[in-house]
Amino acid sequence: LFLFLRVFQLPDDDPRLWQRALLPQELSDLRKRLEKVPELAAEVQAPEHVVNACQKAEVLREESGQPCPVCFDPVTILGTSCCC
Repeated sequence: LFLFLRVFQLPDDDPRLWQRALLPQELSDLRKRLEKVPELAAEVQAPEHVVNACQKAEVLREESGQPCPVCFDPVTILGTSCCC
């Protein structure tokens, strides 16, 4: 749902949002929309107060092997990054 609404920028009443499968023509349209995403991504920026809050926020890191609090996959530490 996030991809359809935010990345592909489909309108709220687009039937692809609630149907179970996509037709080849519908997939083709989504691919065309995806080609425009790099241009769109450069225009998207969080509001300044959100960016400031994220920069000041304390980063919460789980230990390796512990479940991620968001997706519940095990956390893996790769160098200086924590991944799930």
